[in-house]
Amino acid sequence: MLKYRWQKLCLFAALFTLCSLLIGCDSFVNAWISTRSTPTGTSLHSTLPGNNVAISSCQDRPSAPVVTRNAPGRAQQTLYVSTYTHLYAMNASNGTVRWCQQVKSTRQFECPPGAHCPQHPFPTFGTPKVINDAVYICISQDGDYTVAFNRKSGSLLWSAPGDCGVVNIPFADYAAPLVKDNIVYSGSYALRAQDGKALWRVAINQDADGTLSLQALVDNTIYANTQNHIYAIDARNGKILWRSAPDESEPISGPLVVSDQRIFVGTLGSIGSPDAGSFYALDANSGKVLRNYHLHFYQGAVVQNGNIYIGAQNLYALNKQTGSVLWVKQLAGQGTGMSVSPGNVLYINADGTYALNSMNGKVLWHESLGSSPSVYFVPPVVVSGVVYLASIDGQGRSILYALNASNGTEYWHSNYPYQLEPLTVA
Repeated sequence: MLKYRWQKLCLFAALFTLCSLLIGCDSFVNAWISTRSTPTGTSLHSTLPGNNVAISSCQDRPSAPVVTRNAPGRAQQTLYVSTYTHLYAMNASNGTVRWCQQVKSTRQFECPPGAHCPQHPFPTFGTPKVINDAVYICISQDGDYTVAFNRKSGSLLWSAPGDCGVVNIPFADYAAPLVKDNIVYSGSYALRAQDGKALWRVAINQDADGTLSLQALVDNTIYANTQNHIYAIDARNGKILWRSAPDESEPISGPLVVSDQRIFVGTLGSIGSPDAGSFYALDANSGKVLRNYHLHFYQGAVVQNGNIYIGAQNLYALNKQTGSVLWVKQLAGQGTGMSVSPGNVLYINADGTYALNSMNGKVLWHESLGSSPSVYFVPPVVVSGVVYLASIDGQGRSILYALNASNGTEYWHSNYPYQLEPLTVA
């Protein structure tokens, strides 16, 4: 994951400089958005409102998984994973596909003979959120929709036009919806979980600020960010409680984390000072900066047992309350894509995947999983004693793995011809 993130950051820096000189950056950094406000609330159709996007059962399936032995877990435990255009639900025990849906554009685009026309963006799935009997997911790029599928069968329950969107640069966000009390929060919209009816919309100018990426829902407050700002939003009515920019000159470079009335987030260095990134702790009630650290290449963070673990140029463990450094671990590559589990174990990707003792950073096990300079990894998910993650090569081909969380031995793996996005297990 690191190498992919670094490539994206380098690309962002180059394009940011170019557009600053030629056209100004507002049109570059803003994602495709839509301000449509009327969801359909209909069910079991394949063409979404506006006739721009169609959903259907997949015409192609991945090759059969290679199973060493079945992974432990509940009988109906399901692993949900999306590619650009496919959403898979698979048996978490052995990797076999339960159902698959694909999305495609129905628009027709004409290119004059002999002309060079840019490729039109195709619709893409984000990361799914699974609650009760439904799978909620964002479709972005060729019109933006939030859709709900039946968890067991994959049938389409409803679709709602909106403004959710997958963000690639300067930070990676896969537009996973938030769900609480029968309300689905996606982009700037609150939707009724039953039928997708729009309840309210956050009054944010996404043309100016960029796509709103929802990160956490704590009590009745949604915490979200755009490329430069962090928002606290009342989940009951969409009112913006506060808006804060840790550093106006540095874009946010990774997902924020909320714990015990604190927000933790990192920024990316500016064009003139690419190594100037920082890591911030903010007051969750006001957005006020409590402390900050100079930190290169922030990738993300997780919290466990009163400590916060930060993936950056190195892996850092800090006391969450005081900010004191507990230990620093240098991996063969920057640490990114972390997960924690009971028992003081931290799982992180670098040159393969690692299990570390979270108290001292000691390596418990390491699996390279074909690591090379052209391979990056999807963040690990740990459920029922199993680590699920995927490797992606330079051609966009993926291998999905299920590993024993105690020792790293493989339960099964499956090859996909597409680039996989972050996983969900439910």
